[in-house]
Order: sequence, then C-alpha cells, then structure tokens
Amino acid sequence: MIEQALELNPSNERSINQKALIEQAIQKEEEKQAQLELQQQRGKEQREQHLKDLEQKIQAHLAEVVNDYHKKRILQALKKASYFYSKQAFAKYIAMEDYALNGHWRKLVAWGMIVEDGRQTTVHPLISTYLEQGWPVIPVISEPSAKTKEHQTHEESSLVLHIQNLKELGVFMGDQIRNQIGDISNVSGQLLIGKFNDVIADLNRNGQTGLAEALKTLEEAVMASGVLLDDEKQEHVEVINHIGEEAAKPKPNKTLLKALGDGLMTTLRFVPDVAKAVTTVAPVLAQWYH
Repeated sequence: MIEQALELNPSNERSINQKALIEQAIQKEEEKQAQLELQQQRGKEQREQHLKDLEQKIQAHLAEVVNDYHKKRILQALKKASYFYSKQAFAKYIAMEDYALNGHWRKLVAWGMIVEDGRQTTVHPLISTYLEQGWPVIPVISEPSAKTKEHQTHEESSLVLHIQNLKELGVFMGDQIRNQIGDISNVSGQLLIGKFNDVIADLNRNGQTGLAEALKTLEEAVMASGVLLDDEKQEHVEVINHIGEEAAKPKPNKTLLKALGDGLMTTLRFVPDVAKAVTTVAPVLAQWYH
C-alpha cells in the first residue's frame, strides 16, 4: 500500500518515512526469526549429541535390561504412552507399586535409557529401535583368569555344601536345590539364604507355622523362577525376610507389613512362574494386616 501511495506521489514525505519504518520492522522480524531458528538448530544438535553420548552407557548396561522383565515392561509402556500426568499415574497404568517403579526408573535414567528433558520424558531412540526390532544378542563375556576361576569354584563348592545342609534341615526340597545353586552363586546369596533359614526358624518357634510355610513357598518360587534375574531374586528374598522378621516381633508394625506384603504381591503377580505361588500365599499374608 505504501509503494502504491509512492507511485501516486513519490515525493510524499509521510509515505517515505512510513515505508522506512515498515522496512526496519520487517528486518528486525527477519533477524529475530533467524536467531530463533539458529537457537532451535543448536538445541537440536545438542540434544542429538547428548543422545549419542548416552549410547555408550546404554550398551554398557544393556545386558542388565535384556533379561529384566520389569525394566523392559516399563520401557515398552513408556514408549507407547504419549503422555502421563505423573509417575504415580504411570505406575498405576502398568500395575506396579510406586516403590518398585521408582527403583527401576532411577536405574533406567542413570543408564540413559529413559531421557528426562524438562517436563518431557522419552525412551532413548536406540532403545525404541530395540523395542520395535528386537533386542540384540549380548556377547559372551571373556573367560575369567585362573585365580578368578579358582575363587569362583571355591564359592560355588561352599554354596553347594551350604544348600545340602539346608536340605537336611528341610528348608528346600527336590529340584529346588538345583535351581538355588544355579541362581545364587555368590557369598551374598549364601548369606541371604542363611538369613531366610533363621527367619523361618523364628516364626516356627513362635508358633507362626502358617506364615512360615507361606513365606517358604513364596521364597522357593522366587528362587526357582526362570524369569527373574539373580539380583531381583535377592531383592525379593530380602523383602520376604523383612516380612518374617517384622511378623515375629512381639508387637509387629502392621502398617509396615501391609506395605511390604502388598508391594511384594503386586510385583510378583506379574512374574509368570511365580504368580501361582502368589495366589496361594496372598490370603495368609493378608491376615497379618488386620
């Protein structure tokens, strides 16, 4: 319109000044837009570099996720969920206790598999690819040194002897023994089994045989599971031990027992080869909440 006005009256000072102001405004807007595009491009490059930097960390911990039922379920659900109001809402969405989700979540974030960017939370693109196309085969770890082999053999031999002693005491039965040896082959696992044995003995001495049998059934199912990893088995057995220890007290904390029992039942209910045992012992554990 200004150019049309200047065609009619080229010497009109007001039109000339107005055209100059418009051209300045257009230039400023173009510079502002160019700056915004540059910032967006830099942000995109920084994010891409950050994601690339995380790939090495992801690969380092990939083996810990490939065989972890719960972590893979969290990643799959997060990839499908376009939005969730809070982590509590997400935990409800995947039917997992808050404490269990938080534990897995922290590890997945630390390993770069879940990327938290302000209010936006996403699955790393590399993990998304694995979820869509299948998880890679984890390479076999190189053979340990002779010294390490000797130490490991000594630990495994000690554990076999320890479990044989437990068998004589009636703590484990049948094929469970072979599963125990295969699942826990370290000192911490041996100590954990010993602690469980003490907890069961305390419950039986207190006349709480029903609870002792329930915890024993649950522990055996956990240890025999082919789905759970060794560290997950140890974590669940620690919770089982905690339940037994608290229940054996003269005045057990029923609120704590309920929190421990509900959390354990909810988590193990989704483990295929443990679910049957959960159904069996759930009524026995529930009576301790009241």
